[in-house]
Amino acid sequence: MVNINLSSIPFHFSLLLSIFFLSVNIVEAIDDKVTTTESTQKTTQLISQDNEKRQTISSYSFDYEGVFTIELSLDFPANIDISSNQENNLQSNSIQVDLQQNPNIASKEYTELSIDNITLNGELNEGVLRLTTEILDIPIENHNRLHLTYSIVTPPDISLLIKANKGDINVYNIRGKMDITVDEGNINLFETLGLYNIILSDGNIKGSILMTPDQSKITTRNGSIELIILDNLAAPLTLTALGGGIRLLLPKDYPADLSYNSEKEQIIVNVPAEIDDNSGLINDGGPLLQLTTTGMISILPAPNLQKTTEETESDFIDEIISDRKISIPKTPIRPKIDGILTEKAWFYATKLTPFQSHDGNEEIETQTDVSVMYDEKFFYLGAKIYIPNDLIPRVSQTQLDSPIWEDECIEILLDMNPDTKEYQHIVINPIEAVFDQLVENVGYPPLKFFPSNKKKINIRHNYVLFKGDSSWNSDIIVETGINSNFWSVELALKRRPVETVDSKTWLLNIHRKAQGSLKNSKNIDRIFQREYSYWLPIHNEEHPWWPHSREAMGTLKFLENANIADTYTYTNKLEIGSIEINGNTTIPSETILKQLPFSSGNIISNEQLIWMLDEISTHDWFKVVKLQTSIVENTENSEQVKSEEVLSNNIDITDYENIKDGNNQNTSQIKLNLQFDVTESTIEYISNIKIDGNKSFPGSFIKNWFNISDGYLVDTSINLKKLMVEDFYINRGFPFAQVTNHIKNDELIITINEGYVDEIRFTGNRRLSQINLIQAFEFDKNEVFFRSLGQSKVNKLKNKLTKNNDVFKSIRNWYVQREGGKNLLIIEIEEQPRFKPGWFPIFGFNRVHGITLGAGGTLSTQLLGDEQLFLSIRRGFSSEIWNYRFGFEKGLFDFFPITFGVGLYRLTDSSTQAYKLRPADFDLMGALYGSTYENYYERMGTQYWITKPIGSSSRFRLGYRNETHDNLAKTTDWSYFNRGRVKNGNVRIEDGQQSIVSVSYTFDTRDRKAIIGRTDEFGGELILWPNERTRRGWYGNIGIQTAGKSLGGDFSYRLYSFEVNKYTKISGPQNINIRVAGDFSDNTLPMQRLLYLGGFTTLRGYPFNAFAGDNRVLLNVEYRLLNEILIDPRSDAAIGMTLCVFMDSGTTWEYGENPFPDSSLINIYTSVGLGLSCYISPQKGFNPFSAAVEFAFPLNESYFLKTYPIILRLERMF
Repeated sequence: MVNINLSSIPFHFSLLLSIFFLSVNIVEAIDDKVTTTESTQKTTQLISQDNEKRQTISSYSFDYEGVFTIELSLDFPANIDISSNQENNLQSNSIQVDLQQNPNIASKEYTELSIDNITLNGELNEGVLRLTTEILDIPIENHNRLHLTYSIVTPPDISLLIKANKGDINVYNIRGKMDITVDEGNINLFETLGLYNIILSDGNIKGSILMTPDQSKITTRNGSIELIILDNLAAPLTLTALGGGIRLLLPKDYPADLSYNSEKEQIIVNVPAEIDDNSGLINDGGPLLQLTTTGMISILPAPNLQKTTEETESDFIDEIISDRKISIPKTPIRPKIDGILTEKAWFYATKLTPFQSHDGNEEIETQTDVSVMYDEKFFYLGAKIYIPNDLIPRVSQTQLDSPIWEDECIEILLDMNPDTKEYQHIVINPIEAVFDQLVENVGYPPLKFFPSNKKKINIRHNYVLFKGDSSWNSDIIVETGINSNFWSVELALKRRPVETVDSKTWLLNIHRKAQGSLKNSKNIDRIFQREYSYWLPIHNEEHPWWPHSREAMGTLKFLENANIADTYTYTNKLEIGSIEINGNTTIPSETILKQLPFSSGNIISNEQLIWMLDEISTHDWFKVVKLQTSIVENTENSEQVKSEEVLSNNIDITDYENIKDGNNQNTSQIKLNLQFDVTESTIEYISNIKIDGNKSFPGSFIKNWFNISDGYLVDTSINLKKLMVEDFYINRGFPFAQVTNHIKNDELIITINEGYVDEIRFTGNRRLSQINLIQAFEFDKNEVFFRSLGQSKVNKLKNKLTKNNDVFKSIRNWYVQREGGKNLLIIEIEEQPRFKPGWFPIFGFNRVHGITLGAGGTLSTQLLGDEQLFLSIRRGFSSEIWNYRFGFEKGLFDFFPITFGVGLYRLTDSSTQAYKLRPADFDLMGALYGSTYENYYERMGTQYWITKPIGSSSRFRLGYRNETHDNLAKTTDWSYFNRGRVKNGNVRIEDGQQSIVSVSYTFDTRDRKAIIGRTDEFGGELILWPNERTRRGWYGNIGIQTAGKSLGGDFSYRLYSFEVNKYTKISGPQNINIRVAGDFSDNTLPMQRLLYLGGFTTLRGYPFNAFAGDNRVLLNVEYRLLNEILIDPRSDAAIGMTLCVFMDSGTTWEYGENPFPDSSLINIYTSVGLGLSCYISPQKGFNPFSAAVEFAFPLNESYFLKTYPIILRLERMF
């Protein structure tokens, strides 16, 4: 905004040149009609010694002169790579195009003839280089069987007009308008700058971009968009992703007005923003950022990540220690995937070792049993995930690839090919919802995976980010089941082809997130518990919930040729003669027998009998299961020879060789009779399920999600599922939801009350009445309440009150609770305080810090009388140094008012000791031309002061300051112009300790001054500076500073100072302003306290700091002519322009020196000049902004040609 006229001169100059050259090219184009650019073609034959496949490349070259746009339109499949020659370290003034066909992709029938029969032509017309492809001797119907790659290398300043049928488009480091239309493929933009109009019918769009100020539109009709914005130059941007999500990474302080529409209604914003009803402000607003998607929206800060060297590929299998290896048998029986793990096939599976805590050192409360096996087509996994008696497993997600990790879940990490980096990550919750992704890079967890109770910290610059492709589909077949004390998972995963030499070895780890609410939680906000366990510990103390660690994976060894009978050691095998069920009173024996994996006539081993007893004992139907076994001989005179009651796994059906005389007895004549004695749980037979009261979720969905089906149901299972349905509603944003159930005529009726608000209660309002707030809220109590509805209503209330009520400030919070059987919606109101804090931004530039950004402010209170806090903080981005200042003032004694203050600070000060009301926050000349000579040093310490107001416009101040002075070094040579110029170094000072006692008297009667003071001063030293509209009044300061070694410092001197400014209105818009100032020392001053004259703050027209000494005097006189337009008389807003003529005069001298030898004025230096300034003065309460250009000329001949006469400034000199 500053000096726009001068700083834009080079731009206008370059623009004129561009128009001139464009005109020349247009004339040439008219003369020549249409010019066909001649190109040189070179065909290179490349032979691969590995596969002996021929690959042919044709190269073309086109002259870049006169080309503003490259146009390429293709109606057959092709990839297009466009990069700048700067990106390729080339310095060519031509456009190079390589046309290549890959025989591995293209049809073999046209491999060797295709390039010979393909010609690329270039036609230049009115600045557009139109590239056309001519294909000879290949039928049109076969063109789509070719797959070419166009590699275009061009100077970076070029526009693109691309239309493609199918293929990927990659653009590198191009600067210009990009109009790209593709039917199918992916579009990648790498550090491009320009205006974007991109339409992709099917595919993903990724990139890192910079934008020009005009409207850009990027659309994919079936895919996702992932973009990184590289700088803070915001521009209108519209992103549309149908069939996928939008992930946008923004730089710090990127401003935008946000408008979004997400079909999933899922948005993650981790940048400073205010979001309200599908719209909001990012960093206080800016150009419109419009996002439309059918998926999730993520707006995150762009991390400053360093590129790390890829690790050398290693054989992960060799790194796995031996006790992490397990063998997987090949099952002879394919299981039915139904979530029930009592099938005979699961006996043959390998059971994994018990789960452990994340570090392997802590005991876990929630156990998980996992078994694995495989056959020719599938890898099978079955799991029983046990539920603590007091826990309700959390369930909230129902859709594919939704954030399942927020629920009770298991996470499977499976690597089918350890020789590659990729592996599968599959997450499953109790209601069969699945999230799957292909992990491409293990790294720091993205923010979306953080648990809700964990702080989402900023990613460090040297961290490698995790990368996973959630668009990948595992094609998993999965079913889950919910029982009284566990939920089960049964899945089949298709074995994909692998290329590793040892395809029989995979890597695996399994993670269990036990997450849920306590059953006895009585309040709406239930007590939530989490526990993380693993098959193999990950040893990640910082993120115990993050399972991604390849080093922690175990090895699965497939037993391809092993006979299943050889895998297990059987004690004996017997045929089952009969199975009897005793003790069942509700469930028929036939129904129970159907649940057993073995039946009469089956051959069973001791191990299988133990396994079957374990499985049937975990069934919901039974509290206790006992087994009686009897061995009988299959003869006419059957005789029972052994009988045993089985209560546990201590079964033995061996050693029956002496049943009859002789050791060669055929065991086929021996049969095993089984008798199960059961004690049933509380069971009801249910012939029908009815879901009643549900409005938001269909009843069929609820029954399917929670496995609620007819048959013999256990009361504990019914109760758990009822609680899970209620908890599901609460997790989905229905805080008042309640679920009850009852049985009537064999029908289970589940009644869902989705929740209504009984009472609306406002708190914090003292001046706003409860009745008026309820009327403004406009809430229908007969409407089902859910959190997003509540948020929408609260946002509308906030907007209405903000617009119509001056007392209202904000809504602090809103929440719900249940009290006395009533559902309450409570809204906390914050009313406007009787005082308001003040703040101001800080922006600067100098050669020791580079760009500095920060803020400061004041806060006045009446809590204990009259207090005031002061704070300012800023950071130099080049030096990485923080400056700060903090202070506190307290008013005392009403009858004799004084103010006591204390503060601490770390500041960067200039050693010029120039007269200026605002410090050198922004070195404008240094930023533009690099011609500054200001020197800087650091002072850090504490100070104390007492001020006494005298009337309404003056005050007396006594202060003490104890501070350390230190050197600062130059850290940047940057400037907008003269970038290659090495700037002056920062002059060293006399570092050390300074202890100063100061006394001063200040008066100020100016009619206009800024609302905030110096950004590096506060409290008793707060000085308000004038703006361009200051026309009347006085300002003066008289003071003494005493520094002495007796006070604890390293320097001793006394400095007497005065400054008097007079602003006088002559007539109409004319003004005369005068400043007289002087400083006098009784000793030699340290380097950083020397007194200077020369430059834009004192003696304009002379070199900066041309004169230095221990004493100085200065006179400034200016005549100003003001032309002002009042925009709004009520708010005093105005814009204006000022013309001034000035004269500056002054001199300096050292301690003990006579400034006027022989009464001569030869040492007085004088300059004259004129200036023009423009300003904007907004409404009251805001600071004015001004920019000025001045021309100054020294009257001393020896300096007349030594200075640059132009001065740019952001404020008045006095």
